[in-house]
Amino acid sequence: MTKPKATIRLSTLLPLVLAALIVGGATPTILVGYAVSSSVTEKLVLQRAETVMDGLEAEVQRLLDPVEAKMDQAQRLVAEGMVDPTDEAMLRTFVHGLLAGTPQVFGIGWIRLDGSMLRWERDSLLEIEEPLDNLPFTPQAVADARAGRVSVWAPPFYSFALGDVILNHRAAMLRDGTLLGLFGVGVTGAGISRYAEDVSARYGVTAFVMAGRDRLVAYPGRVALERADESTALPLVSDSTDPVVAAIWDARLPQDDVPEGLAAAGGHLSEVAGDVHVYFTRRMPGYGPAPLTLVVAVPAADTAYARNSPAIAASIGLLLTSLAAVGAWVLGRHLARRVGRLDDVLGSLAALDFEGARQPDMERSRLSEWRSIGQRAAGTAATLEKLATYVPRVLTRRLLDLPERAAAPEERDVTVMFLDLEGFTRFAGGRPAAEVAHHLSGLFEAAGPLIEAEGGVIDKYTGDGLMAFWGAPEAQPDHAERALRAARRLAERLPGVLGDGPRARIGLHSGPALVGDIGFAGRVDYTLTGETVNVAQRVEAALRGVAPEARAVIGASAATLSRAGGSGGTRLPAAPVPAYVVEPSP
Repeated sequence: MTKPKATIRLSTLLPLVLAALIVGGATPTILVGYAVSSSVTEKLVLQRAETVMDGLEAEVQRLLDPVEAKMDQAQRLVAEGMVDPTDEAMLRTFVHGLLAGTPQVFGIGWIRLDGSMLRWERDSLLEIEEPLDNLPFTPQAVADARAGRVSVWAPPFYSFALGDVILNHRAAMLRDGTLLGLFGVGVTGAGISRYAEDVSARYGVTAFVMAGRDRLVAYPGRVALERADESTALPLVSDSTDPVVAAIWDARLPQDDVPEGLAAAGGHLSEVAGDVHVYFTRRMPGYGPAPLTLVVAVPAADTAYARNSPAIAASIGLLLTSLAAVGAWVLGRHLARRVGRLDDVLGSLAALDFEGARQPDMERSRLSEWRSIGQRAAGTAATLEKLATYVPRVLTRRLLDLPERAAAPEERDVTVMFLDLEGFTRFAGGRPAAEVAHHLSGLFEAAGPLIEAEGGVIDKYTGDGLMAFWGAPEAQPDHAERALRAARRLAERLPGVLGDGPRARIGLHSGPALVGDIGFAGRVDYTLTGETVNVAQRVEAALRGVAPEARAVIGASAATLSRAGGSGGTRLPAAPVPAYVVEPSP
């Protein structure tokens, strides 16, 4: 025999499966999204920093490259003899033309070979002869030109007169290899500072330019610096009035705190008055002996997004997945309960509990399939209930509960009862059919529950009577006692039901009988056959005319009394119901 497999309740399996499907499907997506989000958010921060950096670099090139190009053009014109800088009138005209073509230039100076300088400023166009005492750098400039450095960006310096940083380009003017002098062109850092201020406001960052590692060239909100000395050295970042600029190297935080992608781009963290910024730097050579350093500082609130947004998104995803899993669990439980309801309906039908099989809420459900199941269950219950009026419900339930082949014909020891109305044919003659039917219905409505209460089965109705039996389909060792008790209760109950109509005769006999399904494949009947049935009917018939004054009379064979544990009249019902031991003749 095959061992039955272990089972699991649908109310447990379905929620688990639905929740597992959601968690299993969403988790890889969340993990992939976390990885992609980490990369994308870092790239967005880098892209913003690089956009500002590219713009800042382009602005420096836009301001300074045309100056270098003009000086290259001047060198060619002088070399070709088209301009003679030793001719002061021609020099003056030429300088005015240079100033007109380079609006970013605030002034141009002509450095003579003896170190003296004549200069022009854009605002006044006046010629200013600078004394040698104010020109400590010109001897070195002449020496560099003689050494072959004919076009260079000199070190930027701070001008007290302008209150600004000056980026200056020096170009040696040669003709036939002879040095005639040098042009010195000055560009203030104001233009770069204005651009840095605009782009910083637009992108929510702080952009500035340094010479080398810590000397300022341009930064947002630039103002004239108040310095105690008269040095022309560039101001330090620590001199800046902008705290973000000043703190670039202060309170530098561990590089481990910087996301990997941002660290690879050269970013580092510094604390600014309790806030944190990520500083990105780029070196820009070619505009002085030391490269310019472009800097973009991004607020930590933005970089925190790059650092934390993937984790936040993953957390939200996990939270939503958990909520979805809980929802799936609840939905699974709800669906499982519905299936459980269906199991209850089928169980009610199997138990012939027709009221339990009807589920009004299912029939009114908005779910079409669920409504259809409810309606079909109600229809099936109605059909079976109607069929149950033709087949004894107690017998049907017992047969359904018995093992397979339990209803096969076999010989069993049983007690059979026949109940009949004496003189019913005469009583029914001339009476309306409805009245006769009402009289019989009253009889059967009273007799049926009393018989079934004692475990009896009504086998058939015999027109004006019925046949019932005990001892099958379930074995009943006390079947004779049950039958006698049912007979007594019937005899006590029926006079009140029959009124002035025919009286009732009740006959009982016990013995062997063939019990089981009898018929053909398409129509069988669970019934009794054999001599015991015939004897029981003869016991009932033998009561004809006995105790005519009684409204109900009982007769039982000695076989029934013997099986009930008595003899003679000792086990018969006591008065006032007449009861007799009847041994009918064959």
